[in-house]
Amino acid sequence: MITYTSSDDDVATVDSNGNITTKKSGSVTITAVAKVDNYNDASRSYTLNVQYVLSFNVNGGEGEVAIQTCVVKSGTSCAVKVPSNAPNKEDYFFLGWADEIYDKAATVGAGDTVDLTENETLYAIWAPIYTLEFDLNIKPDEDSDGSEAEDDAEANNEEDETTEDEGEGEEEQSVEALTCHPDITDGICSVTIPSTELVWDGHEFFGWAKRMDSIDTDYVAEQEFTFTAGEYNETLYAVWADGNITWAHGRAYTLESGEDMVLRINFPLSHFDYLAVDGEKVHENNYDLEEGSTVVTVHAEYLDTLNDGVHILAIAYDNGAMVETEFEIKKKVVVPNTGSNTENDNNGGILVITVLPAVAAVMVVVVMVVNKNRKAHRKFD
Repeated sequence: MITYTSSDDDVATVDSNGNITTKKSGSVTITAVAKVDNYNDASRSYTLNVQYVLSFNVNGGEGEVAIQTCVVKSGTSCAVKVPSNAPNKEDYFFLGWADEIYDKAATVGAGDTVDLTENETLYAIWAPIYTLEFDLNIKPDEDSDGSEAEDDAEANNEEDETTEDEGEGEEEQSVEALTCHPDITDGICSVTIPSTELVWDGHEFFGWAKRMDSIDTDYVAEQEFTFTAGEYNETLYAVWADGNITWAHGRAYTLESGEDMVLRINFPLSHFDYLAVDGEKVHENNYDLEEGSTVVTVHAEYLDTLNDGVHILAIAYDNGAMVETEFEIKKKVVVPNTGSNTENDNNGGILVITVLPAVAAVMVVVVMVVNKNRKAHRKFD
């Protein structure tokens, strides 16, 4: 007959058939004693180290993380370290580990120490990766009717070949996409708009907008872009403007005419900085601004302070862009005062009436002189 005993039933027990049941981590000695005869026993002892196990559930991700084990040598717990390797999941960022599968925040990270008082499982916590992409929004030049002329096909082909040769080695413009992972508790994260120098012939770059056809910016360099929950992928479009100027009533002003000068600049008003004439900033009281790109109304009262001649008007923007154009100040036209007939100088009627008496008097005198001479001739004859 064999008798089995455990040195610590709190760690492990053994039944009469030698079956061992572990209770917790620790070391325990299992001893088996067999009676040889009435006087002698035979015994054999075995030391059993009972381990606690820390396992990892990747929670929908991919990859394996090795289980960690430890043995309680004193007290009631033992410690293990969380491995540095992490699982992965497409379009998601691994935040860390948590005790429950539906926890919204990670409580354990790589390299952390976990004290085990029993076998335990940690669950991977994931957050969606938010991506902000940048569209340069540069449109190819097109004919006014949207089609190429057949007659110019050969010339265009030659130009294309030349362009390809010249363009070899040039880097294509691009802005790298930005990503962030939100705090899973509120689903929000932010990225910083990069400072980027972009070039498009005949255009100025002002910033970025959420709409492709926007004429004004929503974001500029160094500004924070904040994602909101559920909007995992966003695109911003470059805002360009060509700076064309259109004058509403011509670019000439006649002194004391009282007519304001109005011009429209195809640049976004939100980036307007200042207006200058001949290199001198104009006080903002001397002009008005309206949206519609940039619509500037220069007051007649200010224009009356300028000398006649050609002047340079400049409009500056906060991105360093400046548009310049010429305009002319003309002298006031002064009409001579001709007395009572001034208002009727385009109507010869009154002038004729005024002159006729004098003309008639002259004619009478001439007639009288002629008649007198005739009489004198007759007398001498």
